[in-house]
Amino acid sequence: MKKTLLATSIISAITLGYSAAVFADDIVKTERILVTANRSEQNPFDALAAHTVIGQVEIERLQAQNIGDLLDKVAGVNVVNQGGTGQQTSIFMRGNNSGHTLVLIDGVRVGSATTGSASLASIPLAQIERIEVVKGARAALWGSDAIGGVIQIFTKKFNTGEGVVSAGFGSHGFMQLSAATGFGNQQDGISLAVNLERADGIDVLQKADNQDPDSDGYDRQSVTLSGRTAFNKSLNADAKIQVDQGGTEYDNAYSPTTNANENSYDNYLVNVGLNHQFNAFTSRAALSKTRDKGSNFGQTSVKSSIQTERELLSVVSNYAHNTNTSVTAGFDAYKESVSSGDLDSWTDGIQGYAEQERTVNAWFLQANHQVDNLLLESAIRHDRIESVDNKTTYNLAAGLKITPDTLISLSRSTGFKAPTFNDLYWPGSGNPELIPEVSLSNELLVRHQHQNLVAEMSVYKSKVDNLIAWAPNASGNYSPANVNLAEIKGVELNAKINDDKLQHEISVAWVEAKDAQVDQLLARRPKFTASYTASYNLDVLTLNSIISYRDESFDKPFKEGEERVELDDVWKLDLSAQYDVTSDLAVFFKWNNVFDADYETAADYQLDDANFKLSATYSF
Repeated sequence: MKKTLLATSIISAITLGYSAAVFADDIVKTERILVTANRSEQNPFDALAAHTVIGQVEIERLQAQNIGDLLDKVAGVNVVNQGGTGQQTSIFMRGNNSGHTLVLIDGVRVGSATTGSASLASIPLAQIERIEVVKGARAALWGSDAIGGVIQIFTKKFNTGEGVVSAGFGSHGFMQLSAATGFGNQQDGISLAVNLERADGIDVLQKADNQDPDSDGYDRQSVTLSGRTAFNKSLNADAKIQVDQGGTEYDNAYSPTTNANENSYDNYLVNVGLNHQFNAFTSRAALSKTRDKGSNFGQTSVKSSIQTERELLSVVSNYAHNTNTSVTAGFDAYKESVSSGDLDSWTDGIQGYAEQERTVNAWFLQANHQVDNLLLESAIRHDRIESVDNKTTYNLAAGLKITPDTLISLSRSTGFKAPTFNDLYWPGSGNPELIPEVSLSNELLVRHQHQNLVAEMSVYKSKVDNLIAWAPNASGNYSPANVNLAEIKGVELNAKINDDKLQHEISVAWVEAKDAQVDQLLARRPKFTASYTASYNLDVLTLNSIISYRDESFDKPFKEGEERVELDDVWKLDLSAQYDVTSDLAVFFKWNNVFDADYETAADYQLDDANFKLSATYSF
């Protein structure tokens, strides 16, 4: 309680002790265009979907340790980390499961086909231009996984002669070095970015029977090469290659006697796109390939290794009939394949997947129309998942501009998640009869902007059926089945207030996500979360503070006769500062968890105590 009161006092002093002010240019830069909501550029205020845009200025100003730290301040997004930076990170958006959020990098679907989720810990912040978070089911545009929402990460591109060099160090042996620059001319350009990062880490497992009591560090390296060329005024092409490598030491809370205590990853993304514009028509055709390769190591040898690849062809075309009417259509066709080492290390011989590849073919159609102050939006998509099922999803929304600055909308949408290769074909346990998980959501959205205020509130209710749950079968082995039903309801509020030099942002979310069959809260989903961010600009000095609250929650699913593990609520304060030595050189300082809050977002996995990071960035 004393820490809570002290934190509140400090944050009040920071925000009230200064005359009110604005970073208006930041809002203009980061929120002028929204792409993810409709797969085409639009004015964010007119989007009939709840969303948050995290821009480059904000990313630099807040000096987050990883993507999870940035997303954790978004209303409705709950980040679960098993031990701090570099460790496994899961995203629970709007109370949905961690695999119910689709992650894109520059429009390309990323993530493992075996686990069904993306490794956010492997994506370096130094290469990110902005992040768009669109909440609610968007399967009618993006297909599988987009039940809770979509997170799209846009990476930086540099013009010829532009560049940046950054270096930093911090607690627990943290070190980071990154550099990026642009080459070429006005017609043809290439950007090159390199990022290196490592830390000794902390001992993440806080159990009395921890058999591996040592620090669990990580290292990661990333190289990105992107290029563009213009053939003429209406036709241009772009290409990108991104390679991410690294490894993490970890502890296993559920199998403490295992010899596996380290993993490594070796991922890449290749994307080539052709863009054409002719009068009111714009089109993009893109061919991409991604690979996620992970290995778990024991003390003497590799325990398991899994590699998944995805080859994707995507074509999207938009026709703007006039300023009030537009139609977007396209198709996605991709093949997922998986290969592995010894998945079942306690059984002699190599245990692989019974099926090692599948194809997904989909088409979609989306339309926007405005009649005076009435905005209408509709979308439909059909996915054919080989050996699994066919799914048709839709989105319907209507919005009314009560005033030029106030929008209210109603929407109804469906979503689905296809079972993963692990669900279907894990040796000795997979269930090839599984069908996709499906969702139905309704939402009321209110958005207002006026001068220095941008605010958004949404109220939603969702039902997710055919949820896949792993449980012991007749022989005692765990296997998956479509048996669960989740009912979710929630309220979100996000507001930014800017007045000359001071920027306030508040995010509040209340969500009740229940297992409808037993009327119990789902694991790792607190009912109430909130954060308040204040940034004050003193010309060459910018001060930032974030105070956040996370309600208590439970870990592990409810089981009759078993006591659930309770995760305590927590208040946390982070402070940071940016000092502009010159117009090109800036020094950053970040003090995380100022009052050394002791908390967990996953049972037995302790998060980092009070720690700091000091860095400098030179731009040219």
